[in-house]
Amino acid sequence: MSGASGRELLRLDGVSKVFAQRRGFSRSAGLRAVTDASFTLAGGEVLALVGESGSGKSTLGRTAIRVVEPTSGDIWLEGERITDLDRRQLRPLRRKMQMVFQDPYGSLNPRIRIGAAVAEGMRLHGLASGNTLRERVAQALEQVGLRPEIADRLPAALSGGQRQRVAIARALAVEPTVIVADEPTSALDVSVQAEIIDLLKALQARQALSMLFISHDLRVVGDISDRVMVLYLGRIVEAGPTGQVFRNPAHPYTRALLQAVPKHVGAAHGTRQLLKGELPNPVSPPSGCVFHPRCPFAIDACRSADMGHHEVAPGQVTACIRDDLPAFDAQRDDRT
Repeated sequence: MSGASGRELLRLDGVSKVFAQRRGFSRSAGLRAVTDASFTLAGGEVLALVGESGSGKSTLGRTAIRVVEPTSGDIWLEGERITDLDRRQLRPLRRKMQMVFQDPYGSLNPRIRIGAAVAEGMRLHGLASGNTLRERVAQALEQVGLRPEIADRLPAALSGGQRQRVAIARALAVEPTVIVADEPTSALDVSVQAEIIDLLKALQARQALSMLFISHDLRVVGDISDRVMVLYLGRIVEAGPTGQVFRNPAHPYTRALLQAVPKHVGAAHGTRQLLKGELPNPVSPPSGCVFHPRCPFAIDACRSADMGHHEVAPGQVTACIRDDLPAFDAQRDDRT
């Protein structure tokens, strides 16, 4: 899976993350949060990670920039292998990999004023000091639509939308190479969500930001991303250009996600394929295709075979072995 345009900034090769589980004094099988994930992120590209809660998208995003340590696999940043760098070696690279978290209330220290929070990264990485630092803080706030005088306030004095703008300003202030935006609007009111998405789109266009955008909201994903990766139980089941995947999803799980969105911009309901049941236990995932217990198209081979990814269209891959699925109705259904 490769980037759509620009030079490659981030690459993951076969990355897995297993969280150790304990029962009393004994160690049980680990929880497989991410399994064998491989992808690249190109300069100026927005790559969306989508899936149900528990699909592993947040863990994958955090592992990609080593906020969470991978169990296996390799991670490359701007051509440098960073998988085995220790904390000291990784420190100067931290400014290149920034996160915007879901919760704007929890991501800011309530006792630190806004200006100091935005300045912290620039100060730690030696990017500015004194009057220059104050000027850069003001500029960072202005570029996210906030007045510079907000720098003197505490987080409690701001609204949720303002706090998320501060979090974005703090991430951008150190001029990162890659940003991971982890559900950056889900904790906000609906009206504020649209404002934050418009802000991210404007910043991305103006600064050619490279972003991993994590979301369960396919409407937002269709609006902001260049490519999309669909995760199920920690595995990438489909990936490709967003418009192409939304018009012609090749994996039954992708179809089900799209058909759950009323009047989705890229795909109609057609014959509705609603998901039944819950995600399986990631400690003991199903054999073969992990989606087969919930898949209406599953056959015997799905229970034993996992064929990996294969290309179904230029740039679009799927992990489904069924190449005979009924056509997906990509015309907008205005009757529903």
